[in-house]
Amino acid sequence: MNLEQNVKDIISQKFEDGTVERLISAQVEKGIEKALDEIFGSWGSATKVIKGQIESVVLPYLEGYDYSKYITKLDAVLVEVLQATTAENRNLLNNFKELMTPPKEKVITVSALFERWRKYVAQNAKTDGLEINFDDDPSYESILVTSEFMEDEKRSWSIRSTAKLVFECEHDEEMNIEIHLARWDSDTADEWGITTSNIVDVNTLRHLNEIEVYIIALNQSGVKIVANVSRIEDDVTLESTPEATFS
Repeated sequence: MNLEQNVKDIISQKFEDGTVERLISAQVEKGIEKALDEIFGSWGSATKVIKGQIESVVLPYLEGYDYSKYITKLDAVLVEVLQATTAENRNLLNNFKELMTPPKEKVITVSALFERWRKYVAQNAKTDGLEINFDDDPSYESILVTSEFMEDEKRSWSIRSTAKLVFECEHDEEMNIEIHLARWDSDTADEWGITTSNIVDVNTLRHLNEIEVYIIALNQSGVKIVANVSRIEDDVTLESTPEATFS
């Protein structure tokens, strides 16, 4: 019997005893398992379909959920932590608490935002170089603060407008804030959304002051700014008072 006949006989035998069928079945099973792994893997089509269905149900629920009771609990925890932490970390936690409490307003006017910033300047602007008014109650001279809303030139074909809102204190540049705004033609007239500002991002939360945190909170909550005035100019009397001197 030659080699060719031997091979034919062996193949016939394997077909008859079911060996070939078992091997094919095993390979088909492996192929199906591999295909399913790919379909249900991180980037598989089935995984994407399942993720999409879950998101369609879960996200609306999460967006509409009332988290206020958890904010109350968080507030209590933060109070305990604040009592036993350093000044730097205390500022971090205070700022975090403010960001976790959404602003009550849905819109805020430029003049109202300016007034809040103006009060911050009165409490925090430096007094170096200011003259002292020696009246019955000595005080520092007033400092000039301004607000200016400037809409950028818009392309004729664009459906998006941009603008800047600048709060400026000529005596103390550390008080200055520049906020970039934008609105679509379909938006309510004179209502602008915050896009960016010269405020450092939330990753440096421990170093932000209260007015910076407030503006970030407005941005995160989607609060609109109404451009009700283009320019404001006012004098601010600082809350700091000169120390008494005796000569």
